[in-house]
Amino acid sequence: MTRTPILVRMNDRLSKCMDIFIKNQLKFAPVIDMNQIVRGTLTEFSLIRLYTKHVMSGLDDAIGSHSEELGPVNSVNEKDSLSEVISAMKIALHERLIVLDDRRHLTGIISPYDVLTFLNQERLRHGTWEKMIAVYEIEAHQSILKKLERALKAA
Repeated sequence: MTRTPILVRMNDRLSKCMDIFIKNQLKFAPVIDMNQIVRGTLTEFSLIRLYTKHVMSGLDDAIGSHSEELGPVNSVNEKDSLSEVISAMKIALHERLIVLDDRRHLTGIISPYDVLTFLNQERLRHGTWEKMIAVYEIEAHQSILKKLERALKAA
């Protein structure tokens, strides 16, 4: 997981966003507001679309002026299990997920490569895929039980 992702702020101008993407070779960046809340995502393609539509017409306004064109915030909580992350990643349009804390503040970005790296390390640690899967099935059941317990306590 990238714990200190490069961000775009709602008040950044489109030309600054372009500079950020090029300088850092980004394909994707979360867009945050002044309260550090993620309001959307910006991809290479959405930036190209916005840039050609607005800046080439003489309008270099803030990305926040185009919030309707930002991508969705596909996110997971930092406490979510690996299976929850993989499930969320399957439906995410750009596959990368925003990792949020309980206050909905950004704590990182997780990519498919991060998941592959983790799975491979776990496979090596457990010795076989079968042992690793058995461990995660037990953890998934424990996670479900904990969520049920919390829901029952809250009720």
